[in-house]
Amino acid sequence: MVTRQGTLNKTELVRGGKKQKKSWTPTFVVLTNRNLFLYKDINSAQEKPPGKSAELQINLAGAVIDWSPEKSKRRNVFQLSTTAGQKVLLQDDNVQTSKEWFDTISAAIRRLPNGLGLVMGWRPEDIPSSVPEESPSHQSAPQPPPEATPPQATSSKWGKKPSRSKSIKQHQQAARSPPLSCDAAASALDSGGGGPPSPQERKNRIRDKLRHFFVRRPTLESLQEKGIFKDEPVFGCNLAHLCERDRSSVPRFVRECILEIERRDMTADGLYRASGNLSQVQKVRCHVNQDDYSVLALEEDIHVLTGALKMFFRHMKEPLFPFNLFNKVLRAVGQPTRAARLAAFRDLLGELPRQNYDTLKYLLRHLLRVTEHSDQNRMHVQNLAIVFGPTLLSSGEEPRNLALDMMQQNQIIEFLLLEYSFLFL
Repeated sequence: MVTRQGTLNKTELVRGGKKQKKSWTPTFVVLTNRNLFLYKDINSAQEKPPGKSAELQINLAGAVIDWSPEKSKRRNVFQLSTTAGQKVLLQDDNVQTSKEWFDTISAAIRRLPNGLGLVMGWRPEDIPSSVPEESPSHQSAPQPPPEATPPQATSSKWGKKPSRSKSIKQHQQAARSPPLSCDAAASALDSGGGGPPSPQERKNRIRDKLRHFFVRRPTLESLQEKGIFKDEPVFGCNLAHLCERDRSSVPRFVRECILEIERRDMTADGLYRASGNLSQVQKVRCHVNQDDYSVLALEEDIHVLTGALKMFFRHMKEPLFPFNLFNKVLRAVGQPTRAARLAAFRDLLGELPRQNYDTLKYLLRHLLRVTEHSDQNRMHVQNLAIVFGPTLLSSGEEPRNLALDMMQQNQIIEFLLLEYSFLFL
């Protein structure tokens, strides 16, 4: 039964456990008692059978809905997360329309039993009950008193002989109750005097286990809050914590990796632009996270080392220019004269934390050494700025104009390299 329908804007964040590229598109939304269907337009929604031409079908059982203004710059955004791993953002510019949709979907979710949602392609109605329902004649027939019913020939595992009426009563209760968990279903079969479970019953138990796993598993954010899921020791951790552990204002990995790169052939074509073997880069990452820095000297491919260094800066919690300084940096590079730009950048560099300033200075000095061999490696200042611009600078938000942001990021790194002697010496 259709509860509500209309047009909203949507973008998928996660589908099947995989992150999706954020792209807002209008969609015609149809809400039923247990599903949310998203169609390309209203004409697609009118095709038969219902749901056939839906771009996305969301089972609401066990789903979570909440307002998510931090996920997008758009107004009135709310997120719908399902037990199957889907995450979808929905919004309308009209605050009342968004609120009505939010309330209607919330009410539909509350009416559904938790955990009966779509999990890995199967539906609850496809799962036969582990204990068959009684026929209508059995359900309506009066039950004989326990003492008038002859005992069953088989005994339970405890050595007692349950009466037939007791067994029938247990079966009726099981048929009326929600699907049992794996352990509870096994217990019911044992008490009913049955033999080993059939293949279908074993499949049901596996499905029950999968269902409870996906419904009850915690989110990544909750694991991080509880301290169960922790940051990597080197890659992707907080720069201040890493420098404190290394007892240096420049991380040990940055120093040793750059030292090893400069020992090699700096004339290699496309240094930093060419990509190294990703599996080898991940191998370096794994060893460094285990405090094994000898892997840097053992690695023969210089492009693997440059790839590992780029990965380190790309995976930092915050770029070397923190998020709160991003707009100031853009204003600084947009100053009309060179003198004004230099003054603005000197002020900005003074606002950087010590470890950010020293690490940035160390990296830029190394990149200038790379440009000394630009006749052979073809890595001029402009090329290095293109490589490191998006890595060292980010707003932390979804870009409004990706091309413009990248151009500005490149200009900033290029300016820092060209004016290094005035800004850092």
